[in-house]
Amino acid sequence: MKTTPITANPLTVQLEAATAQSRAFRQRRAELQADLADLRDRRQAEMRAALATGGDSPALKAIRVKITDAQALVEQTDQLIADGDELVKDLHAQVVAARTEEEKVAHAAEVARHSSIVEARTAELDAALEAADKAAGATVIALAELEQIDKVAAARLVGEARHLDPKAAFLARGWKIGEFLFSDAFEWLVVPILPPVVGLDAYPVANVRGYLAARDAAAQAAPGVRQ
Repeated sequence: MKTTPITANPLTVQLEAATAQSRAFRQRRAELQADLADLRDRRQAEMRAALATGGDSPALKAIRVKITDAQALVEQTDQLIADGDELVKDLHAQVVAARTEEEKVAHAAEVARHSSIVEARTAELDAALEAADKAAGATVIALAELEQIDKVAAARLVGEARHLDPKAAFLARGWKIGEFLFSDAFEWLVVPILPPVVGLDAYPVANVRGYLAARDAAAQAAPGVRQ
């Protein structure tokens, strides 16, 4: 007997071929064992006949040769079965390892895909927060300018701006406030951002009245330029 050649097919196909080959070896061994048992029965019959005639018959000698050959084939088949079982075991391990590696690759791809989505959304959020901060800064300046000419009117609008909450309208339409999976709260607070003004560059926080004074002084120092 000789083994069926297995080409470089995908691992699952190789495993199926090796398993089928192993089954064929076992079936062939069972057939050889049956042939060997039949030869031994025939040998017993020929031995009884030889005893009656007082010598070995050519048929008995031929049966003994066949028994020797059959035993050798059984032993060869046993070795093929052992080799086949080892091959099946090795291929099965490779299939498991390949599946694990495929799962790792698929997992990494999913992580990368979702990470890119988070990064894109974070960039959008960062841009939106920057725009909101700038809009808040423009609002603060407009309120301060209004206060300079009419404190009563400014007071009313300051109250509205101070408690500005756009979420209420969304919640009324069925939107939900998302709760994060993380223990630490996110701090996405909108802070009024004011454009740079000469004289206040070194100060990260500016009192709005002082800011307006510095801005107007800078505008007077450079006629036609409004920062």
